[in-house]
Amino acid sequence: MSFIASAVGSIGTAIASISAPTALALAAGGASIGGALISANANTNAAQTAAQATTQGAQLQSQALAQSISQYQAMAAQAAQDAERFRAQGNEAAAQRSEQARATALQYANQAQTLIAEGAETATNALTQGRATATNTLEQGGAAAQGTVGQGVTSAGNTLRAGLEASSDTLGRGVDAATGTLGGGFNDASSAITGAAGSAWNTTAQGAQAARGDIASGYGDANAYLQGNAQNGINQIIAGTGAGIGAINRGADAGITAVRGAGTESRDVVRQGDQAALDAYGRTRDLNEGGTSYLRNLVANPGDLTPLQQQHLEDLRRDAQNRIGSSSLAGSGRSAAAVLRRVDADYVNQALEDNRTRAYNAAGTLSGNQTQAERDIAAQNAATGRTVAGIAQQEGGSVAGLEQSRGGSVANLAANQGTALNSAYSTLGQRLGDVSTGRANATAGIDTGAARDLSGIATGAGRDYAQLRTGEANTLAGYQVGAANTQAAQQNAAAGTEAGYQYGGANTQAGIQNTTAQTTAGIQAQTAQSLANTATAAHNTAAGIASNTGTNAASNLTHLGDQEYGSASHAADTAVNLATGVGNQQATATQAIGRAAADAATQSGQFTANAGLANANLTGQTIGAIGSAANQAAARNRILNFCDSGPGGGGSGGSSGGGA
Repeated sequence: MSFIASAVGSIGTAIASISAPTALALAAGGASIGGALISANANTNAAQTAAQATTQGAQLQSQALAQSISQYQAMAAQAAQDAERFRAQGNEAAAQRSEQARATALQYANQAQTLIAEGAETATNALTQGRATATNTLEQGGAAAQGTVGQGVTSAGNTLRAGLEASSDTLGRGVDAATGTLGGGFNDASSAITGAAGSAWNTTAQGAQAARGDIASGYGDANAYLQGNAQNGINQIIAGTGAGIGAINRGADAGITAVRGAGTESRDVVRQGDQAALDAYGRTRDLNEGGTSYLRNLVANPGDLTPLQQQHLEDLRRDAQNRIGSSSLAGSGRSAAAVLRRVDADYVNQALEDNRTRAYNAAGTLSGNQTQAERDIAAQNAATGRTVAGIAQQEGGSVAGLEQSRGGSVANLAANQGTALNSAYSTLGQRLGDVSTGRANATAGIDTGAARDLSGIATGAGRDYAQLRTGEANTLAGYQVGAANTQAAQQNAAAGTEAGYQYGGANTQAGIQNTTAQTTAGIQAQTAQSLANTATAAHNTAAGIASNTGTNAASNLTHLGDQEYGSASHAADTAVNLATGVGNQQATATQAIGRAAADAATQSGQFTANAGLANANLTGQTIGAIGSAANQAAARNRILNFCDSGPGGGGSGGSSGGGA
């Protein structure tokens, strides 16, 4: 890029010394060569990048191949050690399999080395073909460049002579016309300056007065508008806060009333249920009153015989008397009385015992019924009390929550109102201050600007009139001197340019031949090196695949363990065949990729060569038009440096990559 800037600068320096038509033509040529150089630089960089990528890929594949060969040799050594260990253990079948693994590893190592040799031979052939192509391209480019330079020199000479004659005629006519126009223009300009200065003076004074009136009126309107809007906003804030507090109070009162009404209604329902339960207990007691009375009589008279017991006692007595009368005790009053007393005592004691038992049972029943009734009533009363207390507690909590929410909401409204009012007053003060400051600044600016404008009008009118007088004299003199200088410069430039055409044509032809030879040879050599690297990389990749295949096969053979030799051999052969097939397919795919990369590198090299050839042609034409020997030599050297730093530099990198 530094060469492009220097070449364009040299073109501009030469253009400044020749006529306007020729300068425009050379400027167009300079722009064309600048664009061509930028394009060639971009194409050369692209070719270098592609070559570097190919070289790096070849280096990585070569490194992988060398590492694979080392792995083969290490595996062969390990297999030999395993064979010795198996024989020492008496396992001849395992020892034979280890020896077979060693032979397989050495076989793949030899195949990898063979592929390296084949890749080197292919690279040498590609390099030879590339050099032959570069020689042919060199000869064609040199012939085309020489023809282009000759045509450019002839065309530039004809254009220069025609432009010199046309510019001389135009110069004479322009001097005559300018002299006549200058006199009339001076008179018109003097009148225009005087009229414009007076009009500008009046307009400036009137505008300043009107602007001060507008500022004062706008200041009053702005103050009234700001204060009115601020008061409306404050009123709305206060009204909104009052409405919010009223709504909060109404909502809280309605909520408290609803809570208390619900609590009263709930307590009434609980008390009604409690009374209904007590009434049910009373009805049950009334229904059991007869049985209760009977049980109470049993408890109260446990020593009395029942009528049935009394009748049974009479029957026993009669039966005893009848038995005594028919027995040997008949007539014995004392013995008979003893027997009767015994009968009465036995029956009465048994009957009374039965009565006491029934009395005890009745007492237990009465006690249980009474206890259960009291317990049921107490439980009902306790449940009613707890329910009523819970309702009262819930009602109190709800009321307290509503009151607390009411207080928080009212406090938030009050705080928000204070913040809003403070912000409104602060904003109003700031805006009123801004309006006042703006009014003062605007008024001062108008007064200062009016004074400066009026002074500038007066000064400018005097300066313009003086410049008109001075300019008229200088212009008339300049016409005469300029005409003479221009004619002399045109004649001098024509002679120098014509000589430069001849000298520059010879130098350019020689430079084009040298530049084209170096550029084309470097590009073709780089292309050949890329082809060689690609072929080498393809063979290296194939060797790497074979290396991996061999590694897997050897590993399978080594670790078959205690399996039978026939099964192990069959499995190993199958693995080798499958791996070899996959390796061949991958090698074919890698070679196709390598050919595609070589084609792309070749196309890139040809495109860069064409751009370099066009660049050389444009450079020769432009240097011939400039006609400066020093500029020609500097541009030629920079073109050679530019070409040397392009594809030729990348070629050495490719060679080192292939060797690695």
